[in-house]
Amino acid sequence: MLEMMMVTRCQFSGGGGEPKDQIEMEVEAAVMSLTNGDEKAARILRIEYGAIENGAWAPKSLDKAHTQMDKAHALGLSLRTYKRKLAKARLYVAERIEFR
Repeated sequence: MLEMMMVTRCQFSGGGGEPKDQIEMEVEAAVMSLTNGDEKAARILRIEYGAIENGAWAPKSLDKAHTQMDKAHALGLSLRTYKRKLAKARLYVAERIEFR
């Protein structure tokens, strides 16, 4: 079963549609665009979804941050600010990607 999932990219119906990679590319392009306008919101979005690379902007305390409260405090933000920036980032990305 695992081999079939890997080979078919979890598309068992034979139908298909566009590969998931295209969606990932659209999301990444939207996040990169967001970075130009609100870098903090883009970083928070990446942190929330685990799409961060170890770098200078990612504090070590994020390694053990599991809740939004933990993540906000690791970044030196209030929970309210963290959630507001996350909501802004989610909306921005959602408005820029097209699902076909």
